[in-house]
Amino acid sequence: MTSTEIKNLPASVRARLLNLAKERREDFTGILTRYALERFMYRLATSEQAERFVLKGATLFAIWSDQPHRPTRDLDLLGFGANDVPALVEVFQQVCGQEVEPDGVVFDAASVKGGLIREDKNYEGVRITLTAALARALIAVQVDV
Repeated sequence: MTSTEIKNLPASVRARLLNLAKERREDFTGILTRYALERFMYRLATSEQAERFVLKGATLFAIWSDQPHRPTRDLDLLGFGANDVPALVEVFQQVCGQEVEPDGVVFDAASVKGGLIREDKNYEGVRITLTAALARALIAVQVDV
């Protein structure tokens, strides 16, 4: 074991995020959620499904600016291809299991659920919810496609 190797990566990441929240005087839950969303986007970007989705909404603006106008608790994606609930649930389950360099986050593929949104309008979307874990913290993740 080298001196730079971290024994408990999830706990280390969680502690660093807690320190960041204190330094910035921001809500720790919001920081956790943003980290989980960013790590989920990374998994999606490295998956075979990457070309099917384009980032939009408040998360896109948060990436462009270090000081987002408002904290976002979900991810908005424009999807291409099959947009039915069962197909998207399957895609997101696959993304949960995408192999990446360890980042401390575990996405629970069994927790992925989907449902229709905006049912009364011309455009129907799908809301995907799932759970991520970072050390002892459980993080609710919501993605609208």
